Amino acid sequence: MHRHLGTEHRGRRVQLVHRELGRVHASGQPRREPLAGRDRLGDPVDTARLIDYLTEAFGATEISRLTSPDGRVEHAEARIGDAIVMMFDAAPGWPPTPSFLRLYVEDADEVHHKAVAVGGTSVTEVTHLFFGDRVGRVRDPLGNVWWLQARVEEVSPQEMERRLSDPVFTEAMRYVQDADFFGHG
Repeated sequence: MHRHLGTEHRGRRVQLVHRELGRVHASGQPRREPLAGRDRLGDPVDTARLIDYLTEAFGATEISRLTSPDGRVEHAEARIGDAIVMMFDAAPGWPPTPSFLRLYVEDADEVHHKAVAVGGTSVTEVTHLFFGDRVGRVRDPLGNVWWLQARVEEVSPQEMERRLSDPVFTEAMRYVQDADFFGHG
């Protein structure tokens, strides 16, 4: 459920959209759960489109959105798993500022596939790396790069050291390290 509230912000009339999370403080006002993580997501030029992508690709839930009278998103938050991501539209004249974010998921292959299917571009396919994670990276439609990771095994320090000499794991690291993050060729 969304609530639309008119309010003053920095001397301008704005619309605040707040999504109820189902948790209510004793005062009767919505309450946020403790945050496992909070990160700023670049300065996109189309935050509304980014929120749609995050919802489709990662199952995000929009928490809040503050828009100016001209429709520019001045502040928005979305929950992905236990983390809350903050984002807002770049101001006119700002240079592009993509973000690099790591998202631990249950199944990196499934989430990578879904993120690409809804408009992302694969930067690296999901790859088993020497430290016990399967890691794939996707660039979203606004240029942010997502590290999609799933822990698949616990690896001792001794085994990690051994794997650093194993051609299978050294080639996997070479593959992910040589990735073209920005699609330049």
